[in-house]
Amino acid sequence: MSAAARANEKAISVELARELDMLGDLIKNVEGATPSTWNTVKAGAREATNTGNARWKWLKDNVDRTT
Repeated sequence: MSAAARANEKAISVELARELDMLGDLIKNVEGATPSTWNTVKAGAREATNTGNARWKWLKDNVDRTT
């Protein structure tokens, strides 16, 4: 495996770990939501979902383009 391929795999691993941490935080927020904070928590979860989906679509498109 080339150095560039190893670096790419490492970057993907770091990104995945970051997103897993973010999901853990979102789950804590949802579990701790109250009726007065629910709309804010729900909006944050929706934004994170959209951001994550866009990021992984971009990654998939880049992988598809290079293979």
